[in-house]
Amino acid sequence: MTDHANYFLLWVVLIIVSAKVGERAARGLGLPQVLGELSMGMLLGNVYFLSGWGFFNFLREETLLKVLGELGALTLLLIVGLHTDLRALQKAGPSVLRVALGGLVAPAVLGYMACLFLIPDASIYTCFFIVAALCVNSVGIITRVFHEMGRLDALEARIAIASTLIDAILVFLIIGAVSGVIRTGHFTTTGVVLTVGISVLFLALITATNLRYGEGLGDFVTEKFSESSKVFIVTVMFFSLAYLAKSIGLATILGAFGAGLLLQKVRLKDSEGKERSMEELVRPAYWVFVPIFFVLVGSEVRLESFLDRTAVLIGTGITIAAILGKLFCGLCVVERGVNRLQVGISMVPRAEMALVVASMGRALGVLTDSIYSAVIIMVMVTTLVAPPFLKRVICIPEKRHEEI
Repeated sequence: MTDHANYFLLWVVLIIVSAKVGERAARGLGLPQVLGELSMGMLLGNVYFLSGWGFFNFLREETLLKVLGELGALTLLLIVGLHTDLRALQKAGPSVLRVALGGLVAPAVLGYMACLFLIPDASIYTCFFIVAALCVNSVGIITRVFHEMGRLDALEARIAIASTLIDAILVFLIIGAVSGVIRTGHFTTTGVVLTVGISVLFLALITATNLRYGEGLGDFVTEKFSESSKVFIVTVMFFSLAYLAKSIGLATILGAFGAGLLLQKVRLKDSEGKERSMEELVRPAYWVFVPIFFVLVGSEVRLESFLDRTAVLIGTGITIAAILGKLFCGLCVVERGVNRLQVGISMVPRAEMALVVASMGRALGVLTDSIYSAVIIMVMVTTLVAPPFLKRVICIPEKRHEEI
C-alpha cells in the first residue's frame, strides 16, 4: 500500500472522529448535530490560518475526499426520498401549495434585493445560488422539533414538512438546469427550457411510478429476492439514477432523491427474520458519509473571510432575508385554527439543505470565499435561532389550554 493510501485512511478516520466529537458537543449544548459537524470542519479547515500548521490542508485539497463528500450528499438526499410520503403530501391540506409558493417567492425576492444592494457586481449565477440557499429549509430540523414536542401529527407540522419537501424538489430541479448552463458556459433559452423539461419529466416519471406501483414494486423485491440480492438492487438503482440524472444534465442529488422514492417500500429481513425498512439499511451509510460531507463543507469556510467587513455584511443581509422570507409563509395558511407563527418559524432553519446548495455553488466556482462564508453564517444563525423559538411558540397554546 502506498504512503498516499495510508494517509488517505488516516484522513478518513480523523474526519469521522472529528464529526463525532462535534456531534456530541452540539448535542450536549442542545444544538442540532449538523452544527457540531460543520463547526469541526471549520475549525480543522482553518488550522493553518490559526497556527500556520498545514497538516489539515488535505480537507480542501484531496480529490478522493471530495468524492466521499459527494457520496454523503447523495446519501442525505436518498434518506429524504425515503422519508417523502407523496400520498401524505396530497392530503396535507389546501395550504401546502400556498405555503410552498410563499417559501420560494418571498425569500427569492428578498434575497435577490439583498444581492443587488450588497454585491451589485455579482454574476446572475452567484445571486441564483444565494437565493436557492434561502429558498430551501431543513426537513430534518422541523421533524425533530415537532417530534420532541409531541406535535408531529399536528396540522402545522404536516403543512410545514410537506411545503419544505415541495420547495426542495422545485429548487433542486432548477439547480439541475442552471448547473448544466454553468458547466457548458452557454446560455440559450431553448437549452434551459429543454433541461427544465427533462428535469420535470424525470421526476414526474419517478413520482408516477411511486404513486402507482410503489407498493407493488416494494412487495415484489421484498418477496422475490434474497437479502443479498436486495442490497445489490438497491445499490445499483441508487448509483444508476444518480448517474442518469447527471448524464441528462441534472444534479446527481435528484437521482438519489428519486431512488429514495422508488425504494421506500422495499423491506429486508434481519438475522432473526424480522422485516426492516429501507431506512434501516441505509442508516449505517448515513452515519458515516453524511458527517464526512458536513465536515468537508465546513472546512471550505475560510475564517479570514469573517474579517472581511463585506462578507459579514452580506451574511447579515441574507440572514435577515432568510428569516423574513420564511416567516411570510405563515401568512399563506388558509385553514382556520392553524398557528401561522408555528408554520413560519418552522421553515426558518436551513441546515443540511442549504449546505447542499452552497456546496454545489462552491464546486461550480460561482461562490467566492467571502460569499460562501456569508451563506454559512446564514445557515448557522437560522439553524440556531429557529428551534428554541419554535418550541416556545408550541408551548404557549399548551400552557393556555392548561390554564383554561
